[in-house]
Amino acid sequence: MIKCFAFHKWLLLSVCVMAFVLLLSACEDKTVEPPPPPPPVPNAPRVKRLNPTADTLTVLVGTSVEFFAEVAASELDYKVWRVDGKNVTLNPSTDPNKYKHTFATEGTVKISMFATNKGGSEEAVWTVKVTTPPKTRTQLLTNDKSKKWKYVSIKINNEGTELIKSYEKDNVIEFLKDRKRDSPAEDEYNYIHNVGSNVDIGGGNKEATSKGIWKLSSGDLILGLTPLYDKNLTIRELTETKLVFSIRVTEMSTIYYNLQSVK
Repeated sequence: MIKCFAFHKWLLLSVCVMAFVLLLSACEDKTVEPPPPPPPVPNAPRVKRLNPTADTLTVLVGTSVEFFAEVAASELDYKVWRVDGKNVTLNPSTDPNKYKHTFATEGTVKISMFATNKGGSEEAVWTVKVTTPPKTRTQLLTNDKSKKWKYVSIKINNEGTELIKSYEKDNVIEFLKDRKRDSPAEDEYNYIHNVGSNVDIGGGNKEATSKGIWKLSSGDLILGLTPLYDKNLTIRELTETKLVFSIRVTEMSTIYYNLQSVK
């Protein structure tokens, strides 16, 4: 009986020791591994204009310009060309650092290369002013096809008394862009002179309508109108709506003819 009691006592003691050991193990501080550090943030990309190097430029309507930009970045999410803020889709076979654009209309256009990554973004911008090329004097005279001009004033030395007569205000010259037939000169064109009241601007009676040849020379400063005028005319002013030419008659006197365009 005593041995059985001792055995049970030893067994109970063993169970208590094991429970205590397990309890101590459960209460031990457990070291928690810290999360891995986040990857380093890359520097923001740098975009450099290579061509054109200037950030502003002026071109004529119809001009094509090839833009070239260099993007420096250790990591890059994407880069894209933009026209006025809208992304441009390039042909996969083209160099992504180059973009060729044709400026078809007048105005201001912004061309840019945009690049971005987790560190930020940068955009290189070109501001392009697109202008219409100035018209040549041939274009101003003919409107590229035909254009009528009406006499409104005749003065000596372009000042003083008005010399034009009422019937002379009926005179209209229509400059045509079509070239003179059978003429070896490429710069000779036809014109139609409508006298209106049958009195020629240079004096004398003429048919109501006559035809002749007009020609520009000396850097488009001299206008020939034959046979209407037997001398070359000096163009003093020429705009879309105004034509002034003159004839020197004496050392001190020059006749100025002022015409305006007729719609």
